[in-house]
Amino acid sequence: QQVDSSGYAIDAYNNRIRYVLAKTVTPAASCTATPPFSSATNLKSNGVQCLPGDTDLIICKSSKPDSGTFSGTSCGTNNAVVNQNTVVAIIFSVGKNGATSDSASRPDEWANTDANATFVYHTPAPEGAKTTLNALVGEYDDQMVWISAGLLYGRMVSAGVLP
Repeated sequence: QQVDSSGYAIDAYNNRIRYVLAKTVTPAASCTATPPFSSATNLKSNGVQCLPGDTDLIICKSSKPDSGTFSGTSCGTNNAVVNQNTVVAIIFSVGKNGATSDSASRPDEWANTDANATFVYHTPAPEGAKTTLNALVGEYDDQMVWISAGLLYGRMVSAGVLP
């Protein structure tokens, strides 16, 4: 894997590869080791019954849903890519254009770097792209993968780390 001068992994466009982990769990009463998905020790301590919290790592189809409200904790109506309480980690690249701060002309890309737990994932879109209701979503070339709780636990059990 290529790295930058600080040792961070970079993509083919020399942009840092980013990641985020779920910070909360449900049921909170029986999942006390925190951060819950950051180490084998915490995973063993919590066990396989812990799921990401309701407002952790939400992945939406667009920052401009056809109905409802997109926010730091919600995709709006019929806009979610995955169910809540599912995603434990997201790994992503800001793509060729490296966009991280243009909320006006690239709101879908900006949603991935705006420091909250709601992300946007869809196929690449050209500059000026719009939703079916003509709302601007802008250029989008971010690349993203996510890890579900089921996949993480399955792989950890297969590797002999859990239970």
